[in-house]
Amino acid sequence: GLVSPTQSSAATKEAVKESIIAQTPLRRIARPEDIAGPVLFLASPWSGFMTGQTLYVDGGLVMG
Repeated sequence: GLVSPTQSSAATKEAVKESIIAQTPLRRIARPEDIAGPVLFLASPWSGFMTGQTLYVDGGLVMG
């Protein structure tokens, strides 16, 4: 998904951003802090018993 602010989001046309927002149940583009928590979890001992999982951090886009 799209994360803002990044170089990628800066280069993305507004119409595309609006389309992504409209399709995302949380009705916004991800922020860096939205990604940081799951990344820290996966890098921590708390995820030590996880194997072969897909962790979607997309504001519900996949389920929408």
